[in-house]
Amino acid sequence: MTVLGPSHVGVSVASMDVSLPFYQDVLGLEVVFDEVLDRPYLHHILQVPFTAIRIVRLRIPPGFMLELLEYRGCDKHDRVPNPSQPAAGHLALEVASVADVHERAQALGFPPLSAQPVLIDAGVNTGWIAAYLTDPDGYFVEIVQRPTIAESA
Repeated sequence: MTVLGPSHVGVSVASMDVSLPFYQDVLGLEVVFDEVLDRPYLHHILQVPFTAIRIVRLRIPPGFMLELLEYRGCDKHDRVPNPSQPAAGHLALEVASVADVHERAQALGFPPLSAQPVLIDAGVNTGWIAAYLTDPDGYFVEIVQRPTIAESA
């Protein structure tokens, strides 16, 4: 068995209408697909009772996809977001300016976890700048910025 490469990352959301502004306006991702589906294959593969799924795919440059899934007609359980919990995950995105995205997130009502972007001072990403954001459901999105050539010299 050989993995050929990434296909997409899926994130379940409680409300697409609440979550889309985070992914579009804060992160600047482009919607390439937005449809409500109720097909037999979805029920078979997922083994979860629901009436339909709204699926929105957003492009992460240069061509990777983020798939947001809003399950309809089923129980949804709130959880307290905590990145250390088993099955918790995060999406890491490289951005041109962590400070700009951090500021935009705050301005649009999505407060980052840290008051300011953080300089990574140890490990494989020493010199990078990072911050953690959460989407409206508490899913973690890490934004990272490479050091400039002058900083890494």
